Amino acid sequence: MKLVRLSANCVGPAGNDRLMPLTDADLIQRSWGEPACFAELFDRHFGAVRSFCARRMGRDDAEDLAGETFRRAFEHRHRYDLDREDARPWLYGIALNAIRNTFRSQGRRAVAFARLDVTGPGGVDLAANAASAVDARRDLAVVIAALRECPPDEVDALLLHVWEGLSYADIAVAFSVPVGTIKSRLNRVRGRLRELLDASGESSFDTSLRSLRGNHGS
Repeated sequence: MKLVRLSANCVGPAGNDRLMPLTDADLIQRSWGEPACFAELFDRHFGAVRSFCARRMGRDDAEDLAGETFRRAFEHRHRYDLDREDARPWLYGIALNAIRNTFRSQGRRAVAFARLDVTGPGGVDLAANAASAVDARRDLAVVIAALRECPPDEVDALLLHVWEGLSYADIAVAFSVPVGTIKSRLNRVRGRLRELLDASGESSFDTSLRSLRGNHGS
């Protein structure tokens, strides 16, 4: 996706003798009349969306999926809820739809984890040394196997919470469902994972979830 650079007009009102940054909602609204302003939204969030797509689908597809996400976002920007200053949940929702379309078009399974590794976002290694790296890979393999047994919508909700640090309310925006639905999905997937992991006898639920979480924390 090719976007022109941000126009000089896409800045916030002056305050304290300096320009105030625009929120994502401000940029989207201004892009209605001046499309070039959308480039700033691209700059702010493309890396995060691409990283999410890479962890979800593999690096080979990530660039195209992220580009498709922003193409769709640009086309539908007039529908954006301007009461939401942060556009990330909206963008992740569009990315999930693009990922699902890729699954369907390629006949691939709805939960793709074969390419996940023990590195967290930004390439941060989860392991401090070789021994912990072995444990992290083992724990991650266990949790990935368990995730394959869970419904895709529940898995995606969990990954947005664990990988991207989205709140329940933000995940609800991404899925366009009530917050209560997200709470139910997360409770179900966590319960299911705990059962599967405990049954495996190889790793505790908390340890395995940490290996999936990477450097995001709880």
